[in-house]
Amino acid sequence: MAQLDYVEGFVRGVHRSMTSGVSAKLTGPWFSRKDQGSLFLDEGDATAYARVVARLVEEQGKKEDVSRRTLETHLQDVLFSALDLKADSKDDAEFEKRLVVAMAQFRGRLKQPPTDYTCYIPVFGLDVEGLPSNMGGVRLVRMTAPRMRQLAFPGDVELPDESAGNRQRLLGTLKEDLLLGRPMAMVKVRARDADAAQYLANRKTRETVDVLNFFADLIPNSPGWLYLAGEAAKEAITSTLVRPDGFLALHSSLEGPFAPMSMKRLRSTPSLRPGLQRVKQLLSEDPRSYMAELLVTSARWAGRASTEPVREQAFLDYAIALETLMLPDQETEGLTYRLKLRTAHFLAQSLEDRERLSKAIGSLYRTRSRIVHSGSLEVADRDLRHLRFLTKNCIIRALLHRRIRHLDNRDAYVSWLNRAVLR
Repeated sequence: MAQLDYVEGFVRGVHRSMTSGVSAKLTGPWFSRKDQGSLFLDEGDATAYARVVARLVEEQGKKEDVSRRTLETHLQDVLFSALDLKADSKDDAEFEKRLVVAMAQFRGRLKQPPTDYTCYIPVFGLDVEGLPSNMGGVRLVRMTAPRMRQLAFPGDVELPDESAGNRQRLLGTLKEDLLLGRPMAMVKVRARDADAAQYLANRKTRETVDVLNFFADLIPNSPGWLYLAGEAAKEAITSTLVRPDGFLALHSSLEGPFAPMSMKRLRSTPSLRPGLQRVKQLLSEDPRSYMAELLVTSARWAGRASTEPVREQAFLDYAIALETLMLPDQETEGLTYRLKLRTAHFLAQSLEDRERLSKAIGSLYRTRSRIVHSGSLEVADRDLRHLRFLTKNCIIRALLHRRIRHLDNRDAYVSWLNRAVLR
């Protein structure tokens, strides 16, 4: 790993500038190790440290299976091992020997292969009815007492005696955090540390939530959707209204998902079953083909739009979903014209219906332009409903279209779209 010479150079720079005592200006970062002392970086070393960390993240974190925190910890270990703050002198020869050993350990840690993690991510707004259920690489499950105990005390792993008490306390913490009985996304990932595993699991869960929310408002009489921690939840809202004449009224409403979404009801809705099955197939592809990624991405944007409470943002999210599906060529000239033409031919059969649909899309995209270019905050409910209808219809048709299933790259898909218009 000759490319790690910049790490050695940084550590040597810290060694040269190092002085004993505590600076009067503690503006830079500082690190501490038990029995190894504390290290304070001055302004120059702090800047160099940030550059080294950024380069490590860029070079070592391309697969996102190692976290910035872990890379920083490894780098700080090199600093403490090489500098040896407890040493009586700053002998350069001894420093170089320690640096060689520290860098060898550093390189060894970077070469450590990823390991398997099974992550459980809480999913809110999901009914336990119909669980477990698989969605690609994510399995939606209910956290039961036996499952929770298996996590704390795995029967196939030999645990040290002193960890039993800690794991018993962990089990109590899990129960206190109200995880028992909660729907969870069980995600298996490969990572080199727990932080990276958490990030990768959250990302896969977010993808599944977005895709399921695409279907959520298509389930008959199901006013609910999924969300992750910290996102929109069901809230009871009471507003007070007054008038100069003394009129006083309280207006109460329930905002957010009114009821949990049921995987059982989704799977039992005949009109949605084919699309759901197709999405599951696409999510399971590894590596994912061009068309699979495009269709999943389009469905995700539409899923986000379905749960977005701000109309203008929901409108833009639907527009992004439609553009993702219908404008893969990314040419800036004639965007609206190509979008109108392709969408009209994709959804309508007769010339009259296509002309009507083309005019409607043109009107909707003038609204989009006003939002994006003029900051307009006016979106009529009927326009949002119309764009939602067009976008979701296009995505479902694309998911189920037999010809699209056999396309494997962007050029082939663009050619197919253009030929469909000419027919």
